[in-house]
Amino acid sequence: MNRPGTPDKNEEYPVKHPDPPPVPLPDEVADAPSARDELVLRFHLTSATLSVAVIAIAVGVLLGWWWSIPALTSIVPGATTMKANTAVALLLTGLALLVHRGEKYTRRRELILKYCAGAAGTIAFLTILEHLTGWNLRVDQLFIADDALSGAPGRMSLATAVCLMLVNVALLIADTPGRYRIAQTLIASAAVLATLNGVGYVFGLEAFTGVASYSAMALHASISILLTCLAFLFARPQDGLMDAVVDGGAGGLIIRQLLPAVYFLPLLLAWLSWQGVRAGWYEASFAMAVFVALTINVLSYAIWAGGHLLRGFEHKRQAAEGLRAHSEERLRRAVADAPVPMIIHDDGQQILHMSRGWSDLCGYGLQDTPKLTDWIEKVEPSGTSALTTYFADVRTATETVRGGEFPVRTSTAAERFWEFSTTPLGGAASEAV
Repeated sequence: MNRPGTPDKNEEYPVKHPDPPPVPLPDEVADAPSARDELVLRFHLTSATLSVAVIAIAVGVLLGWWWSIPALTSIVPGATTMKANTAVALLLTGLALLVHRGEKYTRRRELILKYCAGAAGTIAFLTILEHLTGWNLRVDQLFIADDALSGAPGRMSLATAVCLMLVNVALLIADTPGRYRIAQTLIASAAVLATLNGVGYVFGLEAFTGVASYSAMALHASISILLTCLAFLFARPQDGLMDAVVDGGAGGLIIRQLLPAVYFLPLLLAWLSWQGVRAGWYEASFAMAVFVALTINVLSYAIWAGGHLLRGFEHKRQAAEGLRAHSEERLRRAVADAPVPMIIHDDGQQILHMSRGWSDLCGYGLQDTPKLTDWIEKVEPSGTSALTTYFADVRTATETVRGGEFPVRTSTAAERFWEFSTTPLGGAASEAV
């Protein structure tokens, strides 16, 4: 805040009071974590939790094979079991995901990621070759013997192998510049295959036949793959698709609140529709009609809920803008009507507010001198540059600066001495003089 003191050299100075302690400026106050930063941290921790959950599931399945506990190898009695090599691949994938979360590059981190993801991807790739060619590459019972009497003992399903291959390739290329979007596409493809299998269990399918047999996998295998997909996306919440999810504004909030509903509600509605078929109330074709009708209505409500949230944000924004405009008007009137000489200008030297006392003493109003440089040009006596130097020096000030007395030439060509002090305000209004 620049305030000229005595208007005339011969006039008596007013009583000076000690300056109050400087108020910390916004730039000097430690920035509190933003809403986006908190969301990023939350998703980052969730990624670690999901990775550990995948590792725990894999370890449980391996223990189930070692100790012959069917409840661990197949959580649905009589359904497809998770094979031992699937559990090993998931264990390695979970470890790779934990390392993938690291933001700092280290040689050790790179080696662990490559070895774990490479080994898991190799197991999946060899299994895919076995399915496509009919060869027996002897990887199915490499870790634990399987005494199954039908099919290929110990061999994971084609869908499981493809999903694990996609996830681990994504882990291997994610850190390569320009390939993170490709990695996300691979993760999305794996999530679609795992969801397809999970939906089959929701509908109560006890056996996958025909083309569906290629998508069959154990229930906890499909759950584990979905968890790995989420862990991958949550590990880098500032990148790719997740960047919009962690946005601190209205868009991010709508995505975070509606996306889970859009994913899980159709599953619930499909399950409810199918119960009528299982109970013998109607045919499967009518169940599809029930599902479509319920989905249309529920998703319509979800869209309305999203609009309602946006409407609330818009009302808050308009109220905040109204309060800001009212506050700025009060400031303008307080400064404009002040008998004390005072101006407020921005970083671009544009004068935002000028008091009546300022214009009365120098004879120039805001229309005559819209910029501080214009005012200096009019009032600085010829042959001097004290005012120019002073205002150039205080542009980087972080606290109140008392500049002392400088000669000022009024509009009537009278020369007076003003005592200047400047206080930086921060924000759009840079300084008050």
